[in-house]
Amino acid sequence: MALRILHSFALLLWLALSAASAQEPPSDIRVLIDTSGSMKQNDPRNLRIPALKLLIELLPMGSRAGIWLFDAAPQVLVPTGTVDAAWKARALQSANKIHSRGQFTHIEAALDAAAQSWFAAGGTGPNRGVLLLTDGMVDVSKQAEASAASRSRIVAELLPKLQAAGVHVDTIALSEQSDRELLRQLSLATDGWNETADSADALQRSFVRMFNQVAPQDGLPLRDNRFKVDAGIQEFTVLVLLKPDAQPTRLRAPGGAESTQAHAPPQTRWVHEPGYDLVTVSHPAAGEWKLVADEDPDNRVLVVTDLKLEVTPIPNFVAPAEWPTVAAGFSEHGQAVARQDFLGLLKVGATLAQGTEHQDFPMPQDAQHPERFTLDLAAAPAPGSYTLTVTADGQTFQRVAKQNFQVLEDLVRVAIERDTQAEPHTLNLTIAPNPQAIQPDSLVVKAKLAGQSTELAAEREGAAWRYTLPLAAHGTVNVSAQAKTLDGKNVAVPIKPLVLGETAPAEPPHGHEPILHTPASAHGHEPAAHEPAEPQHEPVQHTPASAQDHEPAIHEPPADPHDHEPAAHEPPTDPHDHEPATHEPPADPHSHEPAPEHHEPVATEPEPAAAAHAENWPVTAAEALGINAAFIAAGFFAHRQIKQRKAAALAKLLGKLSP
Repeated sequence: MALRILHSFALLLWLALSAASAQEPPSDIRVLIDTSGSMKQNDPRNLRIPALKLLIELLPMGSRAGIWLFDAAPQVLVPTGTVDAAWKARALQSANKIHSRGQFTHIEAALDAAAQSWFAAGGTGPNRGVLLLTDGMVDVSKQAEASAASRSRIVAELLPKLQAAGVHVDTIALSEQSDRELLRQLSLATDGWNETADSADALQRSFVRMFNQVAPQDGLPLRDNRFKVDAGIQEFTVLVLLKPDAQPTRLRAPGGAESTQAHAPPQTRWVHEPGYDLVTVSHPAAGEWKLVADEDPDNRVLVVTDLKLEVTPIPNFVAPAEWPTVAAGFSEHGQAVARQDFLGLLKVGATLAQGTEHQDFPMPQDAQHPERFTLDLAAAPAPGSYTLTVTADGQTFQRVAKQNFQVLEDLVRVAIERDTQAEPHTLNLTIAPNPQAIQPDSLVVKAKLAGQSTELAAEREGAAWRYTLPLAAHGTVNVSAQAKTLDGKNVAVPIKPLVLGETAPAEPPHGHEPILHTPASAHGHEPAAHEPAEPQHEPVQHTPASAQDHEPAIHEPPADPHDHEPAAHEPPTDPHDHEPATHEPPADPHSHEPAPEHHEPVATEPEPAAAAHAENWPVTAAEALGINAAFIAAGFFAHRQIKQRKAAALAKLLGKLSP
């Protein structure tokens, strides 16, 4: 269990930060580590320490980060600041203070402390993330009622604030006793990632699902522990996962010279911790490199290069009818590569994997836009967790990009319609059961506008739930639903948040027009009576930007003019300036269990001004029937900000050459 914890948490942290160095503005990540007493059983070797150290090593310079421990109350381990050498040095030392002596698990207080400066700043911002590591339920008191009330506040009050601030919450559950339903709800509602470490086999696969989750990282294919470095690679980093009895890792250069942790050349930085080796080589020699270590499907080679493989991002959670057409292309120095002498040498393909099963697909050049290579599946994959790997081979170079996503259960259909025959005009939200997946009469739906304590009033139309809102309504509608499967099993129905536009849609030519429509099933159910039998437009995700341009409708978000906090508020870079109150004991260099320490009060940290709103993704797979551009742009916000920026870059790069 402890090794699983290390691997899963370490990769979760990497995912949230791996592409930050190549994107602007820099990421702002807040890490929350559970230190409750139950960790003595679930992490007896305190492998949270090397996991956190891996995060610290991988944090890109110039990003922002802060670290908290939490049990009965949150405690600042490393204050939020700009990541530089001094910050990393202090953070690496502070990681040894992680313990397992806490009495409670106050998730609400931890989330609130981490996001407090964002809340104080107001508005939203790009690249904000919270990484929550816990092994328990919400537990704030010996009184069960107090814990239940805290959990309710997380969902009803704290979650809407996180959504409004543009924060994605990545969660990892370290035991079967954790509140998996709550953790999944937090991730689903913010387009974060949710992971459970409950077995060694499941965790190994979780590395594949979680790797590069925030944005695809530039990488090289690793086959038979060999990888080819081309002249365009400025630096590569190899992550090697180690079994408990693993022999020392060796890295063999093209000329045959080998390096190890004990004997590494000057241009090589070798970090060894329980469970992994992290080897970075600057200005590597071109040619074939050999990794002398146990093969593991989750070992990775990441690269710094100007020649990048750009792939359409897939949301973390995908409804069956949301499945997009995936496009790939190359950029060099930020410009799309369109030279046919280059493109003609490329062989691009994709592998869709679920567990040990996988299927290969070709990605041919687009006939109209040969700078693109497209993967167009006939239908979305069945519900479950998947990894999509896109590999490009240019004979003298190779690149690989991986994405992980979950296809949601196809349990309900969601439709948003505008009714201009009603006075005043209204916006109608309908949630109907999929009778081939759940018992229709068992569906129970609750919907709230974010920031409001009362539920929206629903009308029943048979087994469907219908909500009527003003046409100009805006904000986020959080929906929770329960139902019974056909065999009588109670299930929580996953429904992504519905974000209503701040601008009312233009009046349609007819009185009752659907705006967004999600089919009941990817396998073809009859539409409900209020839905059109034959939609007039393709789903939003499949709608081209124009009749001539088949690029997905992705728009570049505005740059954040406040990438950096004001200098007056910037935490000092001197590691001694970050030191907590003197009553905090130093770490024992000979033990991972430091002496008991007092909890520091959680101070509100400064926050840069809110950034302009970025382009948001539509919420549910959709038949777009007359929706105007303003409403589409105000669609589903939960596609996380980092992926939006990656998508925007891809659209910009590949769209430049479109006629």
